[in-house]
Parts: sequence; C-alpha cells; structure tokens
Amino acid sequence: LCIGVGGSGIVALFVSSILLNTYAERNLSHSVATACHLIFKSIGYVAEAFVFFFIGIAYTTFKHLWSPSTIFFSIFFCLLSRAAGVFPLSALLNSVNDSSRAISGKNQFILWFSGLRGSIGFALSLNFPVIHEDTRRVVITTTLSVVLFTLISLGGGTMPLLRVLKVDGVDDIPPATVRRRAAARAAAQAAGGQTERGFMARIWDAVSGWEDQVLAPALLTPQARVAMAQERQDIIDEHNNAEGGR
Repeated sequence: LCIGVGGSGIVALFVSSILLNTYAERNLSHSVATACHLIFKSIGYVAEAFVFFFIGIAYTTFKHLWSPSTIFFSIFFCLLSRAAGVFPLSALLNSVNDSSRAISGKNQFILWFSGLRGSIGFALSLNFPVIHEDTRRVVITTTLSVVLFTLISLGGGTMPLLRVLKVDGVDDIPPATVRRRAAARAAAQAAGGQTERGFMARIWDAVSGWEDQVLAPALLTPQARVAMAQERQDIIDEHNNAEGGR
C-alpha cells in the first residue's frame, strides 16, 4: 500500500513493526506473546541466512565492474558519515541527560565501529535504473564490496574490540521490557516533579497524552489499557517509595 502511493516500503515496515511491538503484545496472553517472539525470531534468522546466501551468490555469479577508487571512497565516506551521526548525536544526548545515563566514549566508538551496511543497500543497488549498464554494474559492485567489507572487517572485529575495550555485556532482555522500563523511568521522573528532569521525561510529557488519547484507545482492548495504566502507576509508586526511602 505504501509503495503504491509512492512511499517507502522499508519505512512503512519499520513503523508498523514498532507499533506491533508496542501495542499488539499487550493484547496477547503471556503464552501467546512468548510464542510470537520465538516464531518471529526464527523467521528473522531464516531471512538473515537467505540474505547472506544471496550476497555470496551475487559476489560469485554477477558480472562485476570494479572501480577501486570508487570502492575506497565509498567505504571512507560511509565511515565518515556514521561518525558524523554517532558522535554529535551522542554529545547532544549527553548534554540533555543526567550523567548516570551518559553515553561513554567507549560505547560511542562501538556504535560507530559496529555500523553494518547490508541487505537494504544491496537491494537498492539492484534497483538502480538501467540507463547506463556500466554505471549500474559499478554501483552494484561497489555496494557489494562495501557490504562485504563491513560484514567481515567491522562485523568480525566487533567482539574482539569489545574484549579489548572491556565493555561490559548486557543480558538478553526482551525489547518490550526495555521499552517499558525506559517509559516507566520517564513517567516516574515526570510524576516526581523533579527540577532536573532527563530527556526521556520531557519526551514522555510530549507524547504520553497523545498516546493515551489516540493510540491506546485505537490499538488496545479495554483490559489492555487498564493493565497498561496499572503497570505504569505501580512503577511510579515504586520509584516514589524508593526516593522516599532515601
């Protein structure tokens, strides 16, 4: 539908996934939600394996046209553009958040280093218009080279880099749990009336009313809305009790 009206199918899929993860799970029982997580994770593994298989086949079967200078500058500007996005945005977030939630220099470097370019870029290169066949072949070959470089060099070097920098790992927490915890912390800060309020608290103030009045009634059952409100209030009360105990 989105492609039919001239929009981006990838962006539409991304937004629908966020909405499903945020609201659809609340309408499901615990057992059904767990089963859905396992099913979609399995589908993701299969899709990922197919993508890497196709990239390998493309590398050996496509008619490539190599341009070393184009490949070099493409990789260079990919790394440069990611640095231009990661470090300034991290500095911006650190400036509006309290120090306990600051993104450390190690984590910023990991965010920059582990940026992989994969299936989306390669799929877009395959849709490059056939106006000049040589140009199209250079674009496909360059994109495939960038993908392989980031997958092998950056992807393969991420775990050794984590060990060298001694970056602590995190438990495999479900995304929905992470989302609820972040929202709950922001709601607790907002309800607590703190003077120094974090960035998430201000975001919560801006969107919570719209969510409660528009999204939740449209996407949640009455029982799910009651459960969401109760969960939010319980965590706010827990936060306030912990602050009072201090």
